[in-house]
Amino acid sequence: MGTHTKAAWHTDHAVAAGEFASGHTHSKEHIMGAVDKAKNKAEELAGKAKEKLGHATGDKDTEAEGRKDQAKGNIKQAGEKVKDTFKD
Repeated sequence: MGTHTKAAWHTDHAVAAGEFASGHTHSKEHIMGAVDKAKNKAEELAGKAKEKLGHATGDKDTEAEGRKDQAKGNIKQAGEKVKDTFKD
């Protein structure tokens, strides 16, 4: 263990394993949920950009597709929030 005390060694390795000093752990489900939320937000923002591009260029199909992409991202975000509610 070198110069570390036994308690410090456990703390260091617990942090490396995903625990914080407060005892919270980041489970695979928690991490995957965060990744899913980020993907959903990216889809929503891409849809918003596509909608604006369609509007700026007068392309009604692109504009509508952008609104559809935003709606899909929003629905997926709502699903993640429901899952979060029932996790605990």
